[in-house]
Amino acid sequence: MSKADVDELLKDIEEQLISIKKYKKITKVKLKSILENLRSSLEYMAQDINSALSKKKTRIYFPYGDTKEIFKERINQNLPAIQSEYPALYDYIEHLQPHKNNGDKWLVDMCRMTNDAKHKKLLEVKNEGNDNVILSSGGIPIFGFIDCENSIIKAPKIYVRNKDGSLTDQGMMGTYYIDGENVEIIEENNPLVDFSIVEKKKLVIDGKTPIEVIPFLEKCFNKISQFSTDVYTQLK
Repeated sequence: MSKADVDELLKDIEEQLISIKKYKKITKVKLKSILENLRSSLEYMAQDINSALSKKKTRIYFPYGDTKEIFKERINQNLPAIQSEYPALYDYIEHLQPHKNNGDKWLVDMCRMTNDAKHKKLLEVKNEGNDNVILSSGGIPIFGFIDCENSIIKAPKIYVRNKDGSLTDQGMMGTYYIDGENVEIIEENNPLVDFSIVEKKKLVIDGKTPIEVIPFLEKCFNKISQFSTDVYTQLK
């Protein structure tokens, strides 16, 4: 069986995701590699399932489809005996499909993007939106930072003007390091000062319907990892 190979592919994908989440960057080539490894994991498992069936086929592909009808057609083409011989495996495969996921086409999208990146061109990746951080004092916004990179903010005392025109001394603001959406308190002189992230920049796969990279790849990884556990439990 190919379980060891599947485990190795998934481990590498997990490590890549940690790096992408940390630096919020991914190259087009790295995206292609991750998508292909996800797809290969499914294809390896399909081969192992095929080997367990009484009527083995010489050439198969992991079955998927936009609709229930297309899925049925493809599973009959690739793994025709699975429903009768391994009904649990059939159910696991079907539950990855859009018609069993309230129309969620993550599997179809992943396979389509993998094919496009492999046979047509690399997928375009871009940043969308802004990193918007607000520093507040006593619940009152005092500073806003949009796409602020690698900066140290050190401000003097904060005064709040009261309705009668007098000023209330709220103390020193403190020192903060701001890099995108990441805020680190270097020196806190005032417990009243706090920060909030209003907006996060999104890394998206460009296209007719942009797909946010990190949540999408995490979903694919988690779904396929669980599928792998289910498959090899049945094939023991």
